[in-house]
Amino acid sequence: MTHPVDNPAAPPPRRRRALAPALAIVLLLAAGLGYWLLNSGQRTAAEADAARSLEALGAIVVMDGSRSYVASVNLSTVESADSLHKAIELLPALGRLGSLDASRTPLKDQQLAAIGRLSTLASLALGQTAITDDGLQQLRPLEGLHSLNLAGTNVASGGLAALAGMRQLKILDLTGTHVASGLEPLAGLPQLEWLVLRGVKLADEALPQLSRSTSLTRLSLEGSEYPAASLARLRAARPQLTIDK
Repeated sequence: MTHPVDNPAAPPPRRRRALAPALAIVLLLAAGLGYWLLNSGQRTAAEADAARSLEALGAIVVMDGSRSYVASVNLSTVESADSLHKAIELLPALGRLGSLDASRTPLKDQQLAAIGRLSTLASLALGQTAITDDGLQQLRPLEGLHSLNLAGTNVASGGLAALAGMRQLKILDLTGTHVASGLEPLAGLPQLEWLVLRGVKLADEALPQLSRSTSLTRLSLEGSEYPAASLARLRAARPQLTIDK
């Protein structure tokens, strides 16, 4: 009578039971990796399509050093308001966009909602546009900005509170705006180094409001109007501050 011969290569039942959870984990990880690779490929394709469409609309698109993603977009070369609207709708597809220039365009407040969703932005230029304090509210989510140019816009003192959450902001340009006072939110920005207030008319209390800033190293006031006494108060509080007049 012959007896079945055990397979010497097969693990004993107890070992097989112990291996089952580990195998399940490996399968889950493999499935997750496959899903991530699929989504990554889809995002890359969507970004490439958006980049081509932006260039067709007249925008300047700059890739990163490895040419793997769009790093910068300049919309100031887009000629019509309709093309600008289409270009702005394409921006959310750019998952790692670091710099956006929409200066000197017919940009409207309501279009800033799409820009406010670009969470990877470090530099944003909106100078010489018609945006107002209402539009600034749409930029509150951009807490990673390092540089913001609002020169020549209709932004006024009331809109500055919208910038209070931009705690990485280093450079802010408010040249030629309607800002007259209400600078307290700017004084509270922990990394703000350079504030540009050229060509504005400042109230008596405006400059002293910057006294409590611990990060500000340079203040540009060329062409601005302000009481001499208010500047003296700021100098007394911040003697090391460089002031361009």
